[in-house]
Amino acid sequence: MKKRMLFWGAAAAMTAAMSMQAFASGWQQNENGWWYGTNADNTSWYSSGWQWIDGNGDQKAECYYFNENGYLLTSTVTPDNYTVNADGAWVIDGVVQTQTVTLKTGWHEDQYGWKYYTGDKFLTSQWRTIQGSRYYFDDSGHMVTGFQEIDGYEYYFDEDGVLKKKDFYLDGFHYIVNSSNGRIQDMVDEYDWDEYQKESSNSSKKNNSSQNSSSKNDDDANNNVSEEPEEGELALDFAEEVVNLVNEERAKEGLPALSIDSDAESAAQIRAMELESSFSHTRPDGRKFSTALVEAGIDYRSAGENIAWGQRSPQEVVEDWMNSSGHRANILNSNYTSIGVGCYRSASGGYYWTQLFFKPWD
Repeated sequence: MKKRMLFWGAAAAMTAAMSMQAFASGWQQNENGWWYGTNADNTSWYSSGWQWIDGNGDQKAECYYFNENGYLLTSTVTPDNYTVNADGAWVIDGVVQTQTVTLKTGWHEDQYGWKYYTGDKFLTSQWRTIQGSRYYFDDSGHMVTGFQEIDGYEYYFDEDGVLKKKDFYLDGFHYIVNSSNGRIQDMVDEYDWDEYQKESSNSSKKNNSSQNSSSKNDDDANNNVSEEPEEGELALDFAEEVVNLVNEERAKEGLPALSIDSDAESAAQIRAMELESSFSHTRPDGRKFSTALVEAGIDYRSAGENIAWGQRSPQEVVEDWMNSSGHRANILNSNYTSIGVGCYRSASGGYYWTQLFFKPWD
């Protein structure tokens, strides 16, 4: 199947006297030294004695001594005559002493975040539904939050790690989300939101008969197939053909053709290459996609972007975009007057596509 997409002795006596627990929260440091908070907001901490702490979640706890003020003793002999190293861990003849931690099934927190223990292992590199919510755990076993690219698709997880399955607004953008799998399908600038909603509504009311009746026959399609680009190259012919197909779709709806803007074309080619490292409307350096237009010298009133990956021809990618309400709305947006298209074939043979739409300031 073709893969394509749109858009974590003495030792024994001492052990018996210590509490054997694995605590959440974590290490903190200030000008007086290290201490260990025992609640979520670190308003309580260990003090006046020893504690076993599994700070990295490896199911092996080390033993540490905290003074009456809660600060960790390091590189010294404790009041009860045991040695701790530079990290504060109890050592005998230079060997750090450890205890195996017996974990309960459920959530566990270390200094890097939250993990989930199933009874015999921590979840890693996988999805899991827990109490009705959907989570993803990275290769280190930690629950992810925020925007994440997983298997080539973009998702958003809230601060509790729960997958967002509804459209949402964040930092000036509306995100369109597939309610069944949580994949982000599109991102719309707040200034274009009203127009986007109107175009989406109009598009959904159209039937597809015009698409079927105006499709080219196989002979015509075969006569217009551009030569495949080499791996690691931009596909300029493919990009031009995408513009032609887009304008055909606009003509069906009585909309004026988009004009190819050479500066936008250069920006779209850059964006197509960037998609290989970050398949997102956010650029690899964290900036918005529209900064590519600004860098190309374009002063725009409104702008939009469609991206895709895996389709091997202009016909295939435009068909996929037209079958997606959000991407279709961009293509048929009557507000846009100009377009630039980029197509890049990576060294691995995958195709990355970008459309940049905009309306310049008058």
